[in-house]
Amino acid sequence: MRNDIIPVCIAVVAIAVCLLMLGIQQASTADEKPCEDAERICRELISSYEADRLAYEQYRHSQSRAIRSLAEQARERANRTAATYNDYARETGFRWQTEAPAGAEEKLERIELLEVENK
Repeated sequence: MRNDIIPVCIAVVAIAVCLLMLGIQQASTADEKPCEDAERICRELISSYEADRLAYEQYRHSQSRAIRSLAEQARERANRTAATYNDYARETGFRWQTEAPAGAEEKLERIELLEVENK
């Protein structure tokens, strides 16, 4: 009778170890998910900021008033995106877990409107 208990005990221990390992794996996956989401959000914000910043810099001196207006709108979008990124990074205490994208800053700078550009 004693020999019959040993395989049962081994099976119970094996099941307990498997359940424990599964619980640890799920917990670590749950911990990684918010970090992956934060990185995705930050990468998207940086991409949007850079696109608007480049559009502003390219078209701000255009001869066309309509094109200069579009450049100004791009500057305003870039500044809103910078504010969103900076607030998000500050509130979440975000730091890159994987390699930071090229040009990634801890803080995105606002694009100031120069007085000569108003003419």
